[in-house]
Amino acid sequence: MLDFLTIARRSRARIRYEDRVREQYDCVSAYWPLLISSSRFRPLTSTRTILIHRKLDIGESRKTVMDHLGRPGHSIHSPNPMTEAIFVYRFRIEDYRIRDELHFSSQGLFYVSRTFSSVAMHRYADILRMYSDKYLGGSPFNGIKQKIVDSGGREILPTSGPALTVHYVASSHPAFRQIAEHMRSAHSHDTDLDKVRKDSAVHDWL
Repeated sequence: MLDFLTIARRSRARIRYEDRVREQYDCVSAYWPLLISSSRFRPLTSTRTILIHRKLDIGESRKTVMDHLGRPGHSIHSPNPMTEAIFVYRFRIEDYRIRDELHFSSQGLFYVSRTFSSVAMHRYADILRMYSDKYLGGSPFNGIKQKIVDSGGREILPTSGPALTVHYVASSHPAFRQIAEHMRSAHSHDTDLDKVRKDSAVHDWL
């Protein structure tokens, strides 16, 4: 009986979490702040290629991601007209708890949100220092309106709040070009893109 109740509670919690993610990204315009931040953050150039995991790059297919990372803990399908799926993985590395959200369009992986959910604010600098060591050769990187960019246009943008989140994007990816076109069209027609919805139907890991 206890096992049944535990399973039932976990199932309800799973559904609530997936509903929150689906609601957060139910509009294409949910990604617009990323493009705004990308345009405003000061770029720091890296000579290394930015990868979301050791062998995974922006543009990968869902199958390739699952071949490398296994089945996601959560899989949210078609939350908006452009996003075909969001995979959520959770990892525990040393004393860091990490949650990765991987967003896919028809052209493959286009955005990753990596949240360090168990890190106290005073340790944010430690994580940013690891990014600096890996991608900037130890050059100063405080993450305040700064981004790391590589020669292929991939970017790392950190944001802090209740938790430290690091965003992996490639603004040249077809999905982000589509987002920009949607926003330009919305502004030119004085419409609200939020009304555009889907029809019913640690170091090595940085």
